[in-house]
This record gives sequence, structure tokens and C-alpha cells, in this order.
Amino acid sequence: MGAHSEASTRPLHGHSGVYIASVITMVAGYCLFVIGAVSPAWRLETGFTYGLWVRCYEDTCKYIFTGFKNFLVVVQIGIFISLLLL
Repeated sequence: MGAHSEASTRPLHGHSGVYIASVITMVAGYCLFVIGAVSPAWRLETGFTYGLWVRCYEDTCKYIFTGFKNFLVVVQIGIFISLLLL
């Protein structure tokens, strides 16, 4: 039992670098997503000039998703909460 308690209280050396790398990767991914999703240049380039859920072509627009007008706000709130829980 003594060996088990020593092992459970021993710090995890070497795993802190992995944790830091995963946190940096996650934060960078979220930042790139938010910047890409709200950037007018990105929307214009990908064809989402009227919003994330409207795809417009030369002569017609197609609604991909008709509800949740402010869906991006919901996504940004979710990202903020997940960053708080790091």
C-alpha cells in the first residue's frame, strides 16, 4: 500500500510539456476559427458573403440553415466557456 500511495502523489514529470502544447494548439485553433468565421474577407473568398448559413452563387442564394440567426454568437460563447474551463 505504501508504494501505491507514493506513486499516486508523485508529480508527473514530462507530461507538463504535452499539456502546454495541447493547450497552445487548442487556443490557436479556436483563435483561427473565430478570426476565419468573422472575417469579411474569408466570407467573401468562400462564398459566405451573406452569413455562414447562406451560400450565394452567380444568380441565386441557397439557405443552408434557416434558424438560429445569431448562431455564430452561440459558437463564440461556447468557445469562451471552454477556454475558461482549461
